[in-house]
Amino acid sequence: YPGAVEALSALKRAGKTVALISNSGKRAEPNERRLLKLGFEAGSWDHFVSSGEVAWRIFTDMAREGTLRAGTRCLLISRDGDRSAIEGLPLVLTERGDDAELVLIAASEGDRYDLDHYRRLLGPAAARQVPCFCTNPDRIMLTAVGPRFGAGEIADLYERLGG
Repeated sequence: YPGAVEALSALKRAGKTVALISNSGKRAEPNERRLLKLGFEAGSWDHFVSSGEVAWRIFTDMAREGTLRAGTRCLLISRDGDRSAIEGLPLVLTERGDDAELVLIAASEGDRYDLDHYRRLLGPAAARQVPCFCTNPDRIMLTAVGPRFGAGEIADLYERLGG
């Protein structure tokens, strides 16, 4: 967005505390790295909070309290093989909905797969009402090939499937 880099830097120079809030399903650090690649200055924000980071912290607390069992089989739906949403958590990844004990929808690859792909993947988990968390509620995302369905649309599909 034109002027965003300059505006953020100007706020910091003016002594303002800057908190960035994102509904990205990724944790804070990968999002911060992305901003640096986009030309934002390091240190031009004080705090970065993403929905992926909040979910990761909740899962960490649940594991510490014993409400998230170590070894829980997690079906992670992410983009480009990104695993940052679960790094350091006591989860075991599965690629199958029929043995998942937890579903985490962090992103969409709607530019690579159609909704039927996700229907087949998620149907068995939804039929068993496996708990599902969606950390990025966007229903539409912008891609190199144009607008496509986002993680929020996949979460809606999961609900329609009975999950």
